[in-house]
Amino acid sequence: MNGLVAKRILAAILSIGLVLAAVMVRRALDDDEGSGGGGATPDTTAEPTGDGVVACLTDLSAWCEQLDLGDATLRVEPWASTVASITAGTPPDAWVTFDPLPALAPGFTAGEPVGGSALIAVARSDRSAAAVATCGTEQFWTCVGNSAGESWTELGGDASWSSILIGLPDPTVSAEGLLALGSAATAFFGTNQFASTEIDSRDDFSDWYSRLVDAVPDDATSGPLALLLRRPSAVGIVSALQVTYDSLAEARAADFPATYPGPMARADVVVALRDGSDGFGALGEQVGEVLLADGWDTATAAPGSLPSARTLVRLEGLWKEIRP
Repeated sequence: MNGLVAKRILAAILSIGLVLAAVMVRRALDDDEGSGGGGATPDTTAEPTGDGVVACLTDLSAWCEQLDLGDATLRVEPWASTVASITAGTPPDAWVTFDPLPALAPGFTAGEPVGGSALIAVARSDRSAAAVATCGTEQFWTCVGNSAGESWTELGGDASWSSILIGLPDPTVSAEGLLALGSAATAFFGTNQFASTEIDSRDDFSDWYSRLVDAVPDDATSGPLALLLRRPSAVGIVSALQVTYDSLAEARAADFPATYPGPMARADVVVALRDGSDGFGALGEQVGEVLLADGWDTATAAPGSLPSARTLVRLEGLWKEIRP
């Protein structure tokens, strides 16, 4: 009987030992997986390494091209191209973009803004004075849109100024143009909390939006501010980023003053990282340094006055319906 008990005790000890060994092996395997995949904490201090891909808005190409990305590939492209690649299952590792567009990128996490610039309106001094005197600033784009395409006399201007033509970057390509449309629509609705259902159901909005979009000449959909400064007769009022205006207008600012339409909107730059991507943790800091060194505003985490990303996409879709 004592021998039988001893054998049972020995078997129990061996069984416990095997269980403990299995646990240790499982932990070792987990550690190995964590060191090379999503289980690891990303390195937030190292420069980008490896053969990853950083996507960058076309609007931000001049600044993205100044980044030190190591062996990573820079892919400059329209905002919709990056969204399409993410939807198709071939996402980049990081996306340098404007807020709130990362909401269109499932599986990505955006950091805080690293730089920003106000969305402004620019016109020749006489036309700017007439438009502001008639429209004010809080309802600037609402008022301008109501008269877009009509004679400048509608905004208190001279009949010799011809039609009120609008300069706006093509939102199907330019994220800046997309935000500008969102800012103008926010002024129309009086809030940024409007949705696609309101866009599609209100005839007064449809009429106003169509006037605004139809009044954009084809050659004023790419670099409209540069066009205004080079050939003022080609376009009347343009939407632009403050940072672009500061760079291009310079000594001519008095002849082409800036208007700050309300509610004031900003193009805030954020870096969105694909969940599980390693080696890009310091990218946001580097982007911020490049932007601030070239005239962008200090980042702010204050909520903006732009509608949601999905609502912006609907505005872009409506643009394409009006301008097939």
